[in-house]
Amino acid sequence: PAFLKTPLLTPLQKLRVAAELVIPPKKWGDTEETVAQFGYRRLGRGFTDVFLNAMVAGIYASTPEQTSINAAFPLVVQLEKEYGGLFRGMFKKRKRSAGPGGHLTSFRGGVGTLVAHLETLLDIGIHKGAAVEGIERSGEGYRLAVSSGLHEADVVVVAPPAHAARDILAPLGGGFAQRLDAIGYSPVAVVGLGYDHLDHPLDGFGLLTTSSAGKKILGVLWDSSVFPDRAPQGKKSLRVLIGGQRDPDLPSLDEGKLVDLALEGVAETMGCRAAPDVVYFRRWARGIPNYSVGHLANVHGLFALAEKFPGLYLNSNAYYGISMNDCVANGRKTADKITAAYGA
Repeated sequence: PAFLKTPLLTPLQKLRVAAELVIPPKKWGDTEETVAQFGYRRLGRGFTDVFLNAMVAGIYASTPEQTSINAAFPLVVQLEKEYGGLFRGMFKKRKRSAGPGGHLTSFRGGVGTLVAHLETLLDIGIHKGAAVEGIERSGEGYRLAVSSGLHEADVVVVAPPAHAARDILAPLGGGFAQRLDAIGYSPVAVVGLGYDHLDHPLDGFGLLTTSSAGKKILGVLWDSSVFPDRAPQGKKSLRVLIGGQRDPDLPSLDEGKLVDLALEGVAETMGCRAAPDVVYFRRWARGIPNYSVGHLANVHGLFALAEKFPGLYLNSNAYYGISMNDCVANGRKTADKITAAYGA
């Protein structure tokens, strides 16, 4: 009902979305499409330029034109391959589904809480703040050049962002550097705003903007509504995202200008002009991996290269999914490969 009533699309654009039921499936083979190409073909230009544009900004800080549907949303492609269309696939999967869907959650104090807890459970040597500068073969294993000294290992899991993995693995040669250099990142700045009093119910997840809206922000996460422990009782917090592939130069602005852009964005999109009581700022020049067309082929080649080095494994959100869920799933797969090869 909400979709039928939304003013974001015209009646004709809504009919075009409904026509997805009769759009014949693509013969995929080894072909690849951008999110924009897929959306225009199956759901129409209106839906793509509004909903998919905002969605890609919110997840990847990118644009539909710069994002591979195959790499970024493989399950969506699978719906068309397996069922012939998105609606057909969703209807059939819904009938098979049992119980409620997932919901957003996190740890009290942030995701770092998980790492801190694991440290208390694992009886292993942990070296913090020790930069890995390179890896080289050492007999049947590896020698790691670390800022704290040299370390020998039979098995190495390289799990930092692609640009850091590139510097670590470059001494092994074989083409690691070229493949890891091909994985781009979207720059992102985050401005957190905390309020003792804010005249807005924040009833929901937040908001995302579209490219055509011409705003300087990608979106606003209503942090204290999504994660209740993120603000003291009775107070509210927002998290404003700026930059991405839409405006890659913005995150490099000085902090004051970015805070001003965040306040301007909140005023324009939410009508909130109150001065925040707390401001938090963080920027990432290389924030979120950008899964462009060709990403999957490049990553397949990268993992094939790693297989030539027994005991070497790659695992991070730069390859097969950026979310926490993806990282957990891929971490388990990596652990299974290691235990299969070397035992528990």
